[in-house]
Amino acid sequence: MLMNECSFISQRIAEVISLGVENDQAITSFEHIPKEFFNDMESSWKGRVKRIHAEEEFANVDRAAEALSTVVIDDFMPIISRVKFVMSSNGSPKGEICYAKDNEAVWFKGKRFTPNVWANTPGEQQIKQLKPAIDSKGRKVGEEWFTTVKVENALNRYHEACDNAKNKVLELLRGLSSELQDKINILVFCSTVLIIAKALFGHVSDARRRGWMIRTISPLSKDCVVEESSSEMELVGLFPYWLDFNQGNAILNDVRMHSLFVLTGPNGGGKSSMLRSVCAAALLGICGLMVPSSSAIIPHFDSIMLHMKAYDSPADGKSSFQIEMSEIRALVSRATARSLVLIDEICRGTETAKGTCIAGSIIERLDTVGCLGIISTHLHGIFDLPLSLSNTEFKAMGTEVIDG
Repeated sequence: MLMNECSFISQRIAEVISLGVENDQAITSFEHIPKEFFNDMESSWKGRVKRIHAEEEFANVDRAAEALSTVVIDDFMPIISRVKFVMSSNGSPKGEICYAKDNEAVWFKGKRFTPNVWANTPGEQQIKQLKPAIDSKGRKVGEEWFTTVKVENALNRYHEACDNAKNKVLELLRGLSSELQDKINILVFCSTVLIIAKALFGHVSDARRRGWMIRTISPLSKDCVVEESSSEMELVGLFPYWLDFNQGNAILNDVRMHSLFVLTGPNGGGKSSMLRSVCAAALLGICGLMVPSSSAIIPHFDSIMLHMKAYDSPADGKSSFQIEMSEIRALVSRATARSLVLIDEICRGTETAKGTCIAGSIIERLDTVGCLGIISTHLHGIFDLPLSLSNTEFKAMGTEVIDG
């Protein structure tokens, strides 16, 4: 039943809606008329439905556009040709065909093009036909804007043809919508499935190209309580998700985490990249997606919390340290034994002595919770504090000398 309904919906949509592969709905284009004019007039309705359903309306637009181009050439081009070769003591004359966007019109814009002496030279007859351009309220647009009766008539016919075509397209779309109204739930369901499938296909295709792998999720016990063995996370050959492993510019790291890590290392040593990489791998893994590593064992985390460097907010009257403490308080209060907590450069917004003590208390609190996580810091005084820790290990970023 569902397959039949989906097939019917797909068939009806394909019969009416343009799939963008047809070459019979290109935006009109003529040499002497600005492209922006035709784009503004036609882009809202062309390419929406298949032309076969509104052939008459589309053909009328084509004919009206061609007629407009012919009139513009006849009435304006002789003046422009004259302007290019005429010199005046009051300054060189100017003239061009311009798109008046606010008035949706193509007019002649120029100045100093009227001859001082009429001598029946080329372009004079067309100059005599010019009249000031008028907007929709009957007001004169400006001293430099001109049109002719024939151009205005051609513009009106083109606008009318575009309006008729647009109304026909809307009529077809409304008719299709009414026809499929009672099948809206199926349509939404199928659209959602297609979007998910497209996203998964894109993820897997790109992940395989970049050397990502399927993770292994630690098993749950029968009562859905995480067993002790499942509280460990192992990421082998982990590399930053924003780098392409196949290009050889990614540094591989092995992460075997069964407790809280306090991580130190020099600036530029990769601490922040490590936290981002672990966070991304864990999040992708528990979502059932591929991860940027050669192998991965990831627990069933109930939450993944990442805190990066905070900055001040003058608009809120808060310093960077206030914002950091507010975010870390929320993080610590929500952390459980099944959480992954990642904090980058803890207490960097205050002076060293107080920051060291505050960081130590936060580490003790998370150690008591028993969560997995990494806390990076430059506060080496933490190692001298008499902290009560049973679930925390001290780690340092390693270095490798290459080519001397």
